[in-house]
Amino acid sequence: MKHFFAFVFLLFPLLGHAQEEDDFMAGRPGVTGSVDVLPKGRLQWETGLGYEYSKFDGLKESTWTLNSSSLRWGIGHQVELDFNIDGCYTKLEDTHFSGVSGMSVGAVVRLFDGWKALPVISFCGSLLLPGSKDSHYLPENIGSQMSIVFNNQLTEMLSLDYDLGLKWEDDPRAEVFWGAALTAQLTPVFGFLVEEYNTNHRDGTDCWMGLGAFARLNSRMQMDIGTNLNLKHMGKYHDVSIGLVWQLTK
Repeated sequence: MKHFFAFVFLLFPLLGHAQEEDDFMAGRPGVTGSVDVLPKGRLQWETGLGYEYSKFDGLKESTWTLNSSSLRWGIGHQVELDFNIDGCYTKLEDTHFSGVSGMSVGAVVRLFDGWKALPVISFCGSLLLPGSKDSHYLPENIGSQMSIVFNNQLTEMLSLDYDLGLKWEDDPRAEVFWGAALTAQLTPVFGFLVEEYNTNHRDGTDCWMGLGAFARLNSRMQMDIGTNLNLKHMGKYHDVSIGLVWQLTK
């Protein structure tokens, strides 16, 4: 945790070099969904490096996400297309394996632009692409997930995102997700978020808390850092990630 706050303070010297840009929108950091839809013709790459460690039932497992990539493309004023793919390396006790994970294609559709106290609403849907039977990360069959995401601008600095989603992956029973994230935009280029989210699956319900910070490096790039805590198994799981958002086109 001390490294997280050290990174936050290191970001402050960068703030003077960034430019305010009112149409920049990033999907990271954080797990809770976003209502944002890229403007028509905008192409954006969001990538990251992450590490997670867990020790459940006496088994030690560590995974490096060497390249978490999301390519976003605005195709209309209310629709964007997304492609996601991760590259991972895992060590489980005395064995290790690597491969592609989190491969999906999807779309975000703005349903309602909000009005007074009514929130902005977007629909997010994606197909989870399968892998071979030897894949350690990808499902054997094509899966899907969908969610409804809401946003309320509480003040000029504070905004609240919250969503409810379903996910089907090699199981006829859907995994249920719900969460909320509070984002504080301290300056036009620096902010942080706190979120709480939950997943209900066949084995029970997991509850998580996420912390993140982000800083604009210039008018088309953002850097971020984040970490997540398993609230039901404190001490048995931790992760940390750093990321970069880059607008490839304007």
